[in-house]
Amino acid sequence: MASLNEMLADLVSAWNALLAGFIVLVFALIGAASWGGLGFILGAIIGAVFATLTCGALAIIIDIRRLLKKIVEADASAAS
Repeated sequence: MASLNEMLADLVSAWNALLAGFIVLVFALIGAASWGGLGFILGAIIGAVFATLTCGALAIIIDIRRLLKKIVEADASAAS
């Protein structure tokens, strides 16, 4: 049975891409509300940069967690 930590990491990993799309959409809509069509494009670009930074960092942290788990499992199997 998976631990709560593993389930949360899997959940965050699954929602990470949706969160990135939501961030881009929100920035684009804010830009469109402020400056019209050009604002939509600029907002989408700024949103894409922001989503890349935030969701990319989150993806790296999740990947580091998975790699550390593999290392611990490999070490435990080598020790026995």
